[in-house]
Formats: sequence, C-alpha cells, structure tokens
Amino acid sequence: WGRAINDAVKKFLQFQITVNITAVILTFVSAVASAEEEAVLKAIQLLWVNLIMDTFAALALATDPPTESQLRRKPEAKTAPLITLTMWKMIIGQSIYQLIVSFVLHFGGPSFLKYPKDEMDALVFNTFVFMQIFKLINSRRIDNELNIFEGLSRNRLFLVMFAIMVGGQVLIVFVGSDAFVVVPLTGPQWGISLVLGFLSIPIGVLIRLFPDSIVRTCAQWVDRHLPRIPMPKFLKRKKNKSDEETQNGVGTAFQGIRDDLLFLKRIRGGRIYLVGDAIVHPVEAVRRTRSRSRTGGSNSEDERSSMSPMRSAMGSAVGMPGIIAASIGGLSPIERQPSTSSGMNDTTPLQEEKGRRDSDEKGTGPAQPQPVDKA
Repeated sequence: WGRAINDAVKKFLQFQITVNITAVILTFVSAVASAEEEAVLKAIQLLWVNLIMDTFAALALATDPPTESQLRRKPEAKTAPLITLTMWKMIIGQSIYQLIVSFVLHFGGPSFLKYPKDEMDALVFNTFVFMQIFKLINSRRIDNELNIFEGLSRNRLFLVMFAIMVGGQVLIVFVGSDAFVVVPLTGPQWGISLVLGFLSIPIGVLIRLFPDSIVRTCAQWVDRHLPRIPMPKFLKRKKNKSDEETQNGVGTAFQGIRDDLLFLKRIRGGRIYLVGDAIVHPVEAVRRTRSRSRTGGSNSEDERSSMSPMRSAMGSAVGMPGIIAASIGGLSPIERQPSTSSGMNDTTPLQEEKGRRDSDEKGTGPAQPQPVDKA
C-alpha cells in the first residue's frame, strides 16, 4: 500500500501539471493574440476544467489498488525525486500535443473548417476537455510500460469518475450553452473532438517508446551550454558507481569510518580525549585499569578522583571499539617500540604484558610506597 500511495501521488501530479501547462499557455496566447483581448477558454469553462483536474481526477487516480508490477518493483530510495524523468517526458510530450491541437483549431480552424467563431470556440473547448479525459487514462502509469489498463476493472471509482466527466461535458455542451458560453455542436464536430481527444492515448504510447537516455542527454546539453536555465538534479550527469567507491582511495564503508574518526578528532572534551588516548596507547590504558583494580582501597583521595567511572569505563569499554574501528580504517594505533638492549629481540606488547604479570606474581614488581612517619 505504501508504493500504491506513492504512485497515486505521482499519477495525479503527472495529470495536473499537464493540464496546468496547457491551460495557462492556451489562455495567455489566445488572449494576447485576440484583438478584443478575449481568451478562447472562458472563466466559467476554466472552473469546469479545474473541477475535473482537482476533484474527479484526484478521486480516480488516488484509488488505484496495488498491482503485481508494483509488488515486484524494487523500493525507491528516500532521496528519489517525486517527479521522475519518465514523468517529465510524458508531461512535456502531452503538453506539446495538446497545445498543437488547440492552436491549430483556434488559429487555423476557421480557414479550413469554415465554422462560425462561436462554434470554433465551442469546438476548441470540447476538444480540450476530452483530451484531458483521455489523458486521465494515460496517466494511470508513471513508467514506460505500455499496459495502461492494468487493474482498471478493479477500480470502480475510476470508472464512475470517468463516466461523470464524460456525462458532465455532454450536458454542458447541449444544455449549458448560456451558462458556459458554448453552442451545441453537430455530429462531425463531436467526431473531431472525440478523435483528437482519443489520440492522447496513442501519443502516450509513442512518448513511452522514446528513450529516456535521449531526454537526459538533451537536458545535460542544455545544462552545460545554458547554465542559467535551472535543471533538476536527476537530469544532470550521474556519478559512476566505481567513482563513488574509489573516492579518496577507500570504499563507502571505510569512508564512513574515516568520517566518524574525523568527527571525534574535531570534538574536544574529557571523554573524547580518553577515547583518543586509548586508541593511541591501548596497552598503557589496559595496564592503568588493571593496576587500579589491584591496588583497590590503598589509593589516595586524588587517585580515587582520577579513577572515576568515566575514565575506567571509557578506557576499557569505549576504547576497544575505537581500536577496532581505527584498525579497519587503515590506522595503526599500536606501534612497535624498539628494543633498548642490543642483545635481545623486539618483543610485542602481549609479551611485555605477560612478563609484567610474571614479575608481579614473583614479587619483583615495583616497590610499594612506605608509610611516612609523621613524627
């Protein structure tokens, strides 16, 4: 259901943006080109188009049940764009088709159709509405798959909304002539409106067959030669996966570990200092912890204050994960100490610790402090 809701939002956006682009450009251009400054789409007609776009289309597209193709599809990343490249391709392609049809009927229709002006305006309005109605069916898919009728029979509300839009448009043309500023159309005029509206579906098939790579290449060319034109991020050149993995010479996991270590380095404070000291000198940190546990209650008040839970816990519990992370990140926190005697081989920290433990058991360790005579 989560993927179905996400797709429902995208379907509605794909439909709504197409209607907005076409209606705004058609109304503006026709009003500017008219000597009376009158647009081909009247205000009351735009209200009906807005009702189709915001109410009926939303109910129809938002109620599509989940399909098998959605369940088989991989989940989208949370950084994925809401309007994908395929959706932009469909939006721009359908907008171009609808604008071409509307401009040809409005500006060139009187010359080859020989209809009166009021009938031509009604024909443009009727054709525009039916292009949106059939575009509603085409908007049921937001990918390049051609089966736009998948699951249509299970969505009864979509069929009801589609019937309401068709019936409402028929009533407006035949009955609402005075309210909607239209005149009744003849049979051939209805045929022109229905055929041009139905062509939105074949045009959608051709747009889906058009490769996305060509659209991306054109967008990248525009972004490179016309940098002032803003382009969406997903239309720009994508980084190669191998480039991301080899960035700074380490992989993604190692890069995250390095960022965490740099974050610890930038922070100052007692606990972070103890973590860094335990990473650089792990053996000394373990020795201090063991010596404090052996001495127990013979420590002075200053030594007890230095043996706070923070220092002991951070030295042992927090220090070891830091050592492991540093070793994975390529650091070498444990450095070998050169041997001071020329006649003996270098010893590892574990061997030094074992020798220290043996000397403590034999009683040859450091002398205990003698009590001072206060007299």
